Amino acid sequence: MEPLTALALAGNVVQFVEFVGGLLNKTCKIYASTSGLTPANHHVQEICGKLALFSVSLQPQALTSDGTTPASPQSQALKDCATACKRDCDDLLCIMRALADKGTKGPKHWRSFSAALAHTLKSGEIKDLRDRIADRQRLMLLQLCAVSNETVQLISDQLAQLKRSIGDWHTRSSAWLGKLSETEKSLQAQVARLTSHGSPNPADIESICSGLSRLSIETLDYQKAMRILDTLDYEERPARHAKIPEAHQATLAWSLKDTNADHQTSGSLYRWLRSDEGLFWVSGKPGSGKSTLMKFVADHQDTRKHLEQWCGPRRPVVLSHYFTIHGTPIQKSLEGLRRTLLFGILREEPKLTAELLPTRWDREATTSTQHQLPWTQSELESALQRITRTTALPVPICLFIDGLDEYTGDHLEICQTLKQMAKSPFIKICVSSRPWNDFEDSFGGSRRSKLYMHEVTEADIRDYTKSRLSEHPRWPVLASDTDVTAAKSLIDDVVVKSRGVFLWVFLVTRLLREGLSNDDTISDLMRRVSSFPADLHQFFRQILSSVDSFYHEKMAGMLLIARDADEPLPVPIFKYHELEYDDEGFALKEPTELLSYFGNQSLQLSLSVSRRINGMCKGFLELEAGGRRMVFLHRTVFDFLRTPEMSDFLYEKATRNFCPSFSTFKAWIAWIKRLQFPCVLDTPGVDQQADPFVDMEEFVSKLREALKHAHCADQKDGSLTAKIIQLLDNMETSMLRMLKRGQISMTDHSVATNVYRQLVLEAHITGHLKQKLLIPGYFKNRNGGERRSCLYFAMRLAPDRARLPISFLGESTRWLLKELLKQGHDPNKVCGSQNLWTALMGEHDDYIDYDNFCTALKKGFFDIMLEHGADPRVEIAFSRGDNLKKWKTPSWFRFLVLARVIQNRPLQEAYERVLNLMLNKIPSLGYARGYLQHTGDTAWNESDVWQIRYPGILSPILTQLPDGGEFLFTVTLNVLERLSFDLEGFVRAQLWFSTYLAKYNPALGEKVLAVKPDQSHANLRKRMLEKKGQGDGRETQRRKTRKLIH
Repeated sequence: MEPLTALALAGNVVQFVEFVGGLLNKTCKIYASTSGLTPANHHVQEICGKLALFSVSLQPQALTSDGTTPASPQSQALKDCATACKRDCDDLLCIMRALADKGTKGPKHWRSFSAALAHTLKSGEIKDLRDRIADRQRLMLLQLCAVSNETVQLISDQLAQLKRSIGDWHTRSSAWLGKLSETEKSLQAQVARLTSHGSPNPADIESICSGLSRLSIETLDYQKAMRILDTLDYEERPARHAKIPEAHQATLAWSLKDTNADHQTSGSLYRWLRSDEGLFWVSGKPGSGKSTLMKFVADHQDTRKHLEQWCGPRRPVVLSHYFTIHGTPIQKSLEGLRRTLLFGILREEPKLTAELLPTRWDREATTSTQHQLPWTQSELESALQRITRTTALPVPICLFIDGLDEYTGDHLEICQTLKQMAKSPFIKICVSSRPWNDFEDSFGGSRRSKLYMHEVTEADIRDYTKSRLSEHPRWPVLASDTDVTAAKSLIDDVVVKSRGVFLWVFLVTRLLREGLSNDDTISDLMRRVSSFPADLHQFFRQILSSVDSFYHEKMAGMLLIARDADEPLPVPIFKYHELEYDDEGFALKEPTELLSYFGNQSLQLSLSVSRRINGMCKGFLELEAGGRRMVFLHRTVFDFLRTPEMSDFLYEKATRNFCPSFSTFKAWIAWIKRLQFPCVLDTPGVDQQADPFVDMEEFVSKLREALKHAHCADQKDGSLTAKIIQLLDNMETSMLRMLKRGQISMTDHSVATNVYRQLVLEAHITGHLKQKLLIPGYFKNRNGGERRSCLYFAMRLAPDRARLPISFLGESTRWLLKELLKQGHDPNKVCGSQNLWTALMGEHDDYIDYDNFCTALKKGFFDIMLEHGADPRVEIAFSRGDNLKKWKTPSWFRFLVLARVIQNRPLQEAYERVLNLMLNKIPSLGYARGYLQHTGDTAWNESDVWQIRYPGILSPILTQLPDGGEFLFTVTLNVLERLSFDLEGFVRAQLWFSTYLAKYNPALGEKVLAVKPDQSHANLRKRMLEKKGQGDGRETQRRKTRKLIH
């Protein structure tokens, strides 16, 4: 029995024995009617009512837990006591009802409750009842204290776990947790007093029960908020912040001080922080220190003090996000920004979670922690819109967003989004970017709200240069031996030539310190500064050219594989890449020693490799904070290496026919072969699952990365196909040896083979696939087929953790999908909870992957499926956040509902084409059935699909349709035309469409109701076009399309 349930039951029992004991021990009269009744006496009907309530609250069936675990002795004793009390309660209820039924025929009153019972019970039976009640009073005092202590201890343990889980989050969530802890301690004290007093007071019991109930609910809400917060966070979120260098000593202090900005060409951050202005833009040349400034201001304690002048006594929430062009997809996307902002806001104010994310909050209690739904752009956008539009945000927010130029989406669009957010009186936003036109146009209109870094850092550059040189032990000696003016002149030369670019100064001072180590004179150092190009790219070229020619080959290879990777590579990749220079076939060989996945061995490897790379690449690649990956010194280095001139330079230095992607692929394979992968099932707190993609999660993750580079190599250089196939075959064979050696924890080797082959499908390595598709049954899912289909992997739609975006898939996907379908892979097969229709159209209305759906539509995946046996009548299940029960409908109906997400003309034409293909395969639309989940997964209530009215299916996704809803009206006419000869079905569908379209445009709803069954679609469209004067040729194209379809 759950402690809280046991506590409620114990409270009910205590109240019952208190009530009956009081009646038995008091001499107050019991009246048969209300005549003569006083407050000190009781009425028979009143006693009957209370006993009836106790009878319900003491029912044994209300006391059982889930039945999956045996009851504890204490729990069983409590249930036995409650059962016995219920028997006595029911007996007394029968007696009192009999007395009440006598009415005027019996006595008008009895001198006591015992006297009233004497009409039915013998004196010995009354005495036994009195003794039983007294015994239970004493027993239940102990039981109540024990159960209360158990409940308090359980909640105390939960709170302690929560304290550990939030770690170092010094935020308002800690305050919420602190209040819960105080309540818990107060209840502990109440329970202790109850134990010491010896007899329970009903008011005390009620206070403890209600207090523990409220505390339990609050604790569960807090846990729910923390689970959602944990899913919002992502591993790479703090990575860019950690890489940005700290401001050197006293530099940048000016940014948080009151300066006379009226006489400067740049605005004042100090004044902006204290003002009501919503937006501030930090710009400047590449390498001028924009990111360092953003980090400095966002992290500085004075920033919050200045913001208090804006927001008053309310403590502001200060958040920061740092885009990075050379990072993982989430680090350079809108999703990363949105998740960072929501994570920061909810970390500070977790009580806002239910308000900002209502759908996820409702679903959290029913969603397994091991199968959290992915975050979608629409969900994240809606949450931030709620923040922006609210008129009573409980906390003021200041956002620092660095590197907008490193965001890979539409720059104008994100600028408009941020400007809209900054209109809120509760939100301030400081952004930084290079001075590109889009940002200049969006943010550069006001001098007071922008700052150009290269114009205001002269003093900082001077201080930094002097400090860096003074730190070298040779500088004091050199400065004392020469004219002070010469030393000052050297520093002046650096400041002037830097033109405000801090990165240039960083590189120059590093080289000057090397000169000091070589006993250079002041004049030598001045000649060095004179020889350094002022332009960063030319300077980079000079630095690389200075690398010892002995290292040129490896230098070029290291820089090329780092440059061509779409995100920073792990350190071991560089270690194994270096083996290529001694043995091109190194990746085919079996390992002679294994590496530990964690521990000192990994750290020592990182330090050794980074030291070698630093020497070969002159510091252009450096070890990331945390020691896991190698990253570029600065974004400008990355940009520089991508220029055509430098690309030619590196390929000239690299080995002949060097392919960075293939070299990286080989290094990944060599590393994977030597790793020992932990088993997820052995991890504490992880559910036991029969899912190899979860069980082998780390292996799957690393193999995916390797295959990604194999795909790139296959696409770039067809001459490498044979080598790629050889290495892939070698990896499949090696994987079996890894299983035998215990490097991968999987008892069924055939399941592991399936995982490998499905990942190869997902990677779209065309040359390899063409060869393997010739082998009968190679991609047949012999094991684990109920969880995943090969078709999902071909379309990058594998469920759960294997899901990947499909937006970049091309013609090879169409070819692969056709080949698999020809080989007999069933497009209608259900794997796990999905079939292919569900994978493309979503299981939940609030979590539709619009990108996947529209891409599949545009690239003809639906057409291919329908041409090769996909049945649009196959039922798929989906649900809504405000209605956790699921619907099951035919696939074509789900597709019909998703017409609301189609926005542009080409997609509308593709949608109509697919819809027609579907409708042509359906004998009758008028009698299509849907099913609403009743209980569990087995009980469903049948329904006509045209009667489905739940809010989500009719609610608009777009607030404003680009064509006023005419496309949806066209789709409606298309379906109604199919029902022209089914009057009953036509009427039901017409009413459904009218309700559907009225959500967008009431006039469209009325127009649908005006359609007659005998009106043909073509004639109706013709009159519509004549009325609107639209002679743009679109109807001609539509007729051609319909002719082809029919």
